[in-house]
Amino acid sequence: MNKSIIVAALLSVSLAGLNAATPPPARADASPEFPAFKVGPVTLRQVAFHDALTGKNDHFGCLLVDTAGRVVFHANSKVWLYTGSQPPGRHDNEGWISNVREFDLATLRAEPRRQILSVQPNDRWATVHLAVRMSDGTCLLFFSTGRLIRAAVGPSPQGPFKVDPEFRLAASEPWEGAGPLESDPGLVPIQEDDRTYRFWKLYDMLGNTVGNGWAEVSFDKQAHRVQLVRKHPHNPMPLRLPGRLTARTGGSVDSSFLVDGRHLMLYLSKPDIKTYLMSAVLSRDPLFQVIDENVELDGPRGGELVIEKFQWVVWSDELYVFYDTGSKEGDWRTGLRRYRVTREN
Repeated sequence: MNKSIIVAALLSVSLAGLNAATPPPARADASPEFPAFKVGPVTLRQVAFHDALTGKNDHFGCLLVDTAGRVVFHANSKVWLYTGSQPPGRHDNEGWISNVREFDLATLRAEPRRQILSVQPNDRWATVHLAVRMSDGTCLLFFSTGRLIRAAVGPSPQGPFKVDPEFRLAASEPWEGAGPLESDPGLVPIQEDDRTYRFWKLYDMLGNTVGNGWAEVSFDKQAHRVQLVRKHPHNPMPLRLPGRLTARTGGSVDSSFLVDGRHLMLYLSKPDIKTYLMSAVLSRDPLFQVIDENVELDGPRGGELVIEKFQWVVWSDELYVFYDTGSKEGDWRTGLRRYRVTREN
């Protein structure tokens, strides 16, 4: 049975009464280890927290999804987890490469990682933040370079991956400034047939700016080439709350998981340059051009200083939220927060 459907049914309640100007939802539990948040009649009660899920120097990239944006499972509870790391001894925010491994949601066991991308000439990073599997098993990656977004294609989640020589998603609009642009773990499908897969790809401007945008991308399944079609005419999305510095690094637009018929996105809200808050936004529009609900949830915990790049998945009646976290020691790691979802009768 699809566990996403079970939880979607549980969450199918009205969240009326919240709006963009409301403060963060009231804490339903004062425990510093297991906080809970009330959003209307819905309670997200945290049941687990990890600020270094896979160890040091192993920051979160994304989970592999299918062309509908749903996380890909195998062996019941295993997913493909992409992370990034630096060469030993390097601490200058340069040289990030990407890795992949199997990760078991049931046991939280991570298999040894395998490098899949190295830094390309004239780039600073090779950090994967969206991985999509086609029906024939072909996998399409989008990775941040420190300047712009590039793409790579491989025959399996583990590659080997070949970088597309022409695809570039770079700053070109006033709201993007001079960039750099970064990939985010979110997509909305447009059209798919035996030859072509077209979709809206989520991205953001790295920095304290207004937020996330959509880029229409086309993938030729036979030629294994990636093409940027256009950017959405109404970029950026209206995510930023009043009085907030920025709203960016959104993720997980999964159409199989709805809250009262609304799509869910998690994103980063910043009241000031030092404060990072995981936030939730709901919309009946999968492209979030009209926002129904928008609330801030929680900030860094434990040894965390920074939290961003959120991607969620529903498994075993719980919401698993993976994210990129910077530690107080300056190390970048993979974070995980698990929530039990309930509602009042």
